[in-house]
This record gives sequence, C-alpha cells and structure tokens, in this order.
Amino acid sequence: MGRVKRLFGNSLIFAVGTLGSKLVTFLLLPLYTHILTKQDYGFADLSWTVISILMPIVAMSAFDAVFRFTMDKTEDPAEVLSNGTVITAVGLIISLVVLAIIMLVWPVDYGFLLFWQLVMTIVLALFQEFVRAIGHVKRFAMTGIISSLLTASLMILFLTSFHLGLTGYFLALNIAQTVAFIYVLIASKLWTYLSFAKVSKQYMKKLIGYGAPLIPNAISWWVSSSASRWVILLFVGLTGNGLYAVANKIPSIVSMGYGVFNQAWQMSAIEEYESADAHAFYTYIFHFIVMVHFVMISVVVALVKPMFLFAFPISYYGVWGLVPIMALTVLLSNVAAFQGTIFIAAKKTKDILTTTVSSGIVNVVFLLILGKFFGLYGVAISGAITYLYLVVVRAGYLERKNLMHIQIDYKWLLPITIALLMQIFISYVTGNTIPVYVVQGMFVLLITLYGLAYIYKKRPRVG
Repeated sequence: MGRVKRLFGNSLIFAVGTLGSKLVTFLLLPLYTHILTKQDYGFADLSWTVISILMPIVAMSAFDAVFRFTMDKTEDPAEVLSNGTVITAVGLIISLVVLAIIMLVWPVDYGFLLFWQLVMTIVLALFQEFVRAIGHVKRFAMTGIISSLLTASLMILFLTSFHLGLTGYFLALNIAQTVAFIYVLIASKLWTYLSFAKVSKQYMKKLIGYGAPLIPNAISWWVSSSASRWVILLFVGLTGNGLYAVANKIPSIVSMGYGVFNQAWQMSAIEEYESADAHAFYTYIFHFIVMVHFVMISVVVALVKPMFLFAFPISYYGVWGLVPIMALTVLLSNVAAFQGTIFIAAKKTKDILTTTVSSGIVNVVFLLILGKFFGLYGVAISGAITYLYLVVVRAGYLERKNLMHIQIDYKWLLPITIALLMQIFISYVTGNTIPVYVVQGMFVLLITLYGLAYIYKKRPRVG
C-alpha cells in the first residue's frame, strides 16, 4: 500500500474510534445547555480543561514517550510500556497524596469524581498510545466506539431520567472511560507486555527526557483555553465562561477532524522522516491539511447563524460572532501542531519547549489587554494572534535547523484565503435571509472545488 493511501486508511480507522467521542460531545451539547445551568456547564468545561493540563504533568508525558519509542523498530515494546507504566503510576500516587492534602485544607466540589476522571484519562491514554504504536489500530478504534456509546447512553440516563446534574455528568464520563480501559487491556493482552524485570532508572530517565519538554505543549493549550477562561472569569464572569464554551464547541468540529488525522499522520511522519523524498511528502500533506481546514471553516461559517438560531437557547445567539475567529484560530493551531509533529519525528522536543513557552507569554499579554477592553471577542482574537506567532516562530526553527523544508505554494494559498475572509466578512455584515444563505453556499462550493482541484493536481507527484 502506498504511503498516502496508508495514511488516509489509518485516518479512517482512527476516525471511527475518535470522532465518535467528539461527535457525541457535540450532539449532546443541546442536552447540556438545556439541563445544566450556564454556571454548571462552565464548571464542567473548566474542570475538563484543568484535567487536560494535569495529564502530562502528572504522567511526565509518558504516554507521548511510549508512543514515540514504541514506533522505533530498534526498541523493545515491552521495555517501553513497562517503564512508561511505572512512571505513570508514580505520578498518580503523588497526585493522590497532593489531592488528599488539598481536600483537607480546601474541599473541592466533586473531588473524588474529578480524580477518578484524571486517573482513567491518563491510563487510557497510555495504553491507547501503545496500542496505536504497535499497529493495533482497529482495537484503538473500538476503544473509542465503546467509550462514545457508553458516554451518550449514560449522559441521557443520568441527566434526563435520574436528574443527577453535574454528578451524573462526571459519572457518565468516568464509567465510560473505565469500561473502555478494561476492553483495551483485555483485547490487546497488554499485561503480556508488562515486566518489572525490564524496568530501570536509566530507561525511565530516557523516556522522561523525551516527554518532559512536551509538557509545555499542554501548558500552551492551557494558556489558550484554560487561561482564557480565567480571564473571562475575571473580566466577564462565570456566565461568560459558559457562553464562550458553547461558542467554542462549533469550531472544535474542525479541530476534532485534524485530531483524528494527526493520530495517523504522526505514524506516517515518523516512518517517512528519513526517506529520500520526505520533503515532497510533507509538503503535499501540509497543503492537504490546509485545504481541508479551509473547506471545513467555510462550512462552519455558512452554518453558524442557523445553528445558533435553532439548536441553542436564544440567550446564546449573541456569541455566534466568536465562531469565525475561533475557527481561524483552530486553523493556525493545527498548522502549529503539524510543525510540532516534525519536531517529534526528529526527536527535537526541546524545540517544542522553546517555541511553546514564548507563545504562552505572548498569549498571556494579549489575553490581559484584549480581554479587559473587548471581553469575549478580545479573548478570541488573542488566541488567533498567539497561534499565528507560534506558526511563524516554528517555521523559522524548522528552516534554520534544516529539519524539514515545506515549500508553500502561495499562488494557491492567497486566492483561497481571500475567498474565505470575504465569506467571513459577509457573515458579519448581513442578516439571516435566504439570499445570504445562497451566497454562503456558493462560497463553500467555490472553496471546496478550488481546494480539491489543487490537491488532485499535486497528488500524482508524491505517489
């Protein structure tokens, strides 16, 4: 199978497992907004953000290291997983002690449920990354399917039948993750890869040396997501967090699509990094990614007003204008993630550290300035500025260190960018009328055909 076909084939398999959970989150959004208060949903969203940032810190990004080193044919998968599991276990034990101390001094609402969610999220990520690296992609997908179906079923049961509120929300997530963990453990017989005889301080140090610089990646995500929510809390209030969270769910459709693709892309990027024509392959994939993002953002812009008008309570309609800005931010964020994959393939995680820290500083500055004067819109704009900065800085690093040269076709990129910006402008200055919807549909068609024609033209050149 050709490398492009293999990449897209793996992407399809990962989509089955990963998109399910993301799609469930999106489809259940009207349920959350109608049953949970804005304050409760704001707390749930903020809690998930905190757990996401704690994951790599608690586990020292062992799950990322396990994936990367298992992909190396010279490494012993059992040695990698055994040492990664010990690192993770030690981190969880320490975090439990810290949580117990915090609970004695400052009781945390839903503390046990949140810690359970942290444990299962980390352990499931560790084993899923290992399963992905050893090529059990179908079992990886099935894990996501099980988690998604259980989450949807239990959310409906706990929120609408038992009326458990936030307790039911967290219970549904935790039970679904626990069952998914049990499945992947049994299906791939992961205990056969665990051996304390293969655990050593030297190897754990090796994994931590790779994973530790990746922690700022999570911090960067926290700065753009969690820190933005704290700024909203400071200048707008808790209700603002709920409004921002709902608006952010729409462009997250674009982000979830790349997240699925990136799971397969990381595998292909590592496998092809040292190939003779890696430059051509990476360049083609870059343009493919950008094209898909432009098409998906165009669709989101076309549908955002009707979605807010009919899918959500009318009190949320006023924040639809955040969505186009957030969608552009997702584009820039995912381009930066594409660049990050190159660093990962080259095992240059310290470069990820340097670029991420600098972008985090930029984001904090713009969040505080723009958030104070422009509220929710200032927070959204600061995210776009931050990721634009990160893309430019990482591009410079890649060129200076000769890690990978991406030949960007600006003659194609400029017209499609202008078309998308025109579409966004029209959405801001027009109302909800049939002629406007027709014009928006024409932009979607134009951007889609222009993008697909370019990708089709370039594809034969990379094989």
